[in-house]
Amino acid sequence: MNAGHNPPLLARLGEEYSFLFSTADLVLGAYEETVYHVHRFRLLAGDKLLLYTDGVTEAEDIRDAFFTSAGLKRLMDQPPLRNLPAEMQAEALMQSLGQFAGAREQADDITLMALDILSSHATLPWSDIPLEEEQTETIQSLVRIETVPANPSPHALSRLHVIVDEVFSNMVRYASSHGNKVMFCCELVGQEAVLRFRDRGEAFDPLSQPLPDISLPSTEREAGGLGLMIIRKLCDHAAYSYEEGENRLIIRINLARGPANKIKSVGRKEPGHG
Repeated sequence: MNAGHNPPLLARLGEEYSFLFSTADLVLGAYEETVYHVHRFRLLAGDKLLLYTDGVTEAEDIRDAFFTSAGLKRLMDQPPLRNLPAEMQAEALMQSLGQFAGAREQADDITLMALDILSSHATLPWSDIPLEEEQTETIQSLVRIETVPANPSPHALSRLHVIVDEVFSNMVRYASSHGNKVMFCCELVGQEAVLRFRDRGEAFDPLSQPLPDISLPSTEREAGGLGLMIIRKLCDHAAYSYEEGENRLIIRINLARGPANKIKSVGRKEPGHG
């Protein structure tokens, strides 16, 4: 439930933080008849969760610049801070806020709580999908079911389906010689769909491949690469790693943004959970 709060930050084991965006309802206690939306999400062993007030993101420095939500996420994603135990993480964050503000007087209360999830019975919804082209609809069906609570727009669903189609088609084409299935998981984290793909094909990082020069006529440019370009342009964040003999690809799509509000980042390594 969100009663006017800032969205918490959640990091799966070994992954970067994501905001748990949800419907922002009225502040608690304003009216007796207020109805609040309830949201549920999985907390897994190894997860890290940060709760904070707007005094953190609205802290100001001597130039009247705000710390901002983006600044908070950027700080929390730095490996030294991200990997600290919760109690040390909270202390380090307070120190960073003090260094940011400098001589600027604190204008609002600053409250935060960092949590380490030590154990949990929850697991990610992994599925073993046969490496067959006709299984694309199976994966798209799993995506539709998992993202129903977010009520994604037709544009967001279209992006999801195109990405799934391109990624899975590439796996069928190149990974099937090393196995007959791919592990797939779609998870809804706040208003963000997180797609995880794993296969046992040869190591191949789709994020490091050069993009085709589409300014050239099709007869003059090298074949291939358009599918990878589409994936990288439609997603908001993508990360690849090769671990334990598996290609591991994580793709994040913000279901709340429209066609013109794209913020994308591409990473080389963000190991999957479990």
